[in-house]
Order: sequence, then C-alpha cells, then structure tokens
Amino acid sequence: DRAVHRARQALRGWKRLAPGFSRLPLPWEVVAGAAMLMLSEGLWVEAMGVLISVIFYLRPGELVRLRVRSLVPPLLAAGAGHRHWTLIMHEQENENSKASKTGVSTSR
Repeated sequence: DRAVHRARQALRGWKRLAPGFSRLPLPWEVVAGAAMLMLSEGLWVEAMGVLISVIFYLRPGELVRLRVRSLVPPLLAAGAGHRHWTLIMHEQENENSKASKTGVSTSR
C-alpha cells in the first residue's frame, strides 16, 4: 500500500513538472484538401462534418450530437443584434442530456 501511495505522489509531482500542451491546428489548406478528397469520393456528409468540426472547434462527440434544430436562423425582426445564424451545441433536451465539458447546457 505504501509503495502504491508513493507512486501516486510521484506521478502527481511529475504531471506538475510536465503539464499538458496544446497542439497547433491543422492549416486550413489541409482541412479543405481533406474535405475535397472526401467530396471526390462521394463522401459529402463526411466532408461537411470535417469542415463543420474545424470551423466550430467541435470535439467528435459534439459533432455527432448536432441535429438540424441545432442550427437557429436569424431573427431579423428582433434587430441588428440578431441577424446571424446560431449553432446550439449543447441543447438540454431532458435531465439526462449531456452538458459541455465545462458543464454548460442550453435550454430552448
């Protein structure tokens, strides 16, 4: 037990000395090229998925949970501040809906 405890402490200390790091994003030309290759193979949905994921910085799980209703059209009658399309990424459908990584969900 003592050896396991010391190993855990050492691992925690090592993580502090070597924190995680962010990766640089792929260049847009690489993303667009991958999407074009998919389109040339008839993989239209997959190509759109790649583009949507990169443009909106989505995680794979977030992409597959998107629905048509996740895309909200502009409310032109509401004024200039509401003239853009909106993507609702974490809609709260019910109490079992999955929240975002930070625990955020949106009620509609």
